[in-house]
Amino acid sequence: MEKKVSTVSYMGRRLTDKDAVTLARALEKNTTYSNILLCFNSISSNGAKEIARVLEVNNTITALDLGCNHLKDLGAEYIAQSLKVNHSLTFLDLYGNNIGTKGAMLLGEALRFNRSLKILYLYSNFITDEGTKYIADGLCHNTSLTTLNLSINHLKDSSAESLSRLLRCNNSLTDLDLCNNDITDEGAKFFIDALRRNETLKKLDLKCNQIGKVAFKRLEVALKKTPFIQDLKKLLRQYTSPLTVLIGGREYSYYKWITDTRCPHFSVNTNKLSKSDITEETFQMFLEFLYFEEEPDLTTVDQFCDICLLY
Repeated sequence: MEKKVSTVSYMGRRLTDKDAVTLARALEKNTTYSNILLCFNSISSNGAKEIARVLEVNNTITALDLGCNHLKDLGAEYIAQSLKVNHSLTFLDLYGNNIGTKGAMLLGEALRFNRSLKILYLYSNFITDEGTKYIADGLCHNTSLTTLNLSINHLKDSSAESLSRLLRCNNSLTDLDLCNNDITDEGAKFFIDALRRNETLKKLDLKCNQIGKVAFKRLEVALKKTPFIQDLKKLLRQYTSPLTVLIGGREYSYYKWITDTRCPHFSVNTNKLSKSDITEETFQMFLEFLYFEEEPDLTTVDQFCDICLLY
């Protein structure tokens, strides 16, 4: 029995808009081919318009790769319009198409209505922070997309803020790729906070940004959903002995730092500390210095007088 062919591949064949028109006509009544691979060609917005028209009437195609063509914003607009009515496409690759803010806005709007797309690649475009906001807003109303790639798009911390808001309201996204952008430690903080509330994201790629070692470690902990305080307690038991202190008529459990070769930065002084001396921000800073094995700031250490509040 002859094996059924399900893929049409014209990768790197120098296809033009004229070729795209011919192919689109052939695919209009297609019930055989589910994967259409057209990357590394010279298809522009005119060709994209014809392909988008096919997506509006064809329910067989499940994967479309238009990566590294010349769609730009207008081509993205045609594809976005088709996504509003298409119910079969699950994979869409639009990388390297010079798609900018306007194209991102239209794709974000389409994602509000689409219920089939699971994987969307938009890397190596010119999405910008504003464009990311449109995409994030659209995905807040989307329940199907699981993978989003926005790497190499010159994204900064405001994009991290937009996407962190998305993670608070979206329950389907499991893989978010933001590598090779311009996100700093400030942007990482948005994700760390959002990951404490998100239960579905499994992979967050922020390699080749401007994020430091400590922030990366915090992201790793947040993504693994490891209870931070439980890990911290395990660490503290290696360096400390328990102590109960009476403050304001209530008992508080502390750990008293032991001065030895394992923890050379601390000495015991229990006379300076009261509960009012501890702010949440200072406490968090102190724990992070210890947990992530960074050199402690001596001012922070002195504020705690070598005692950590754990309960």
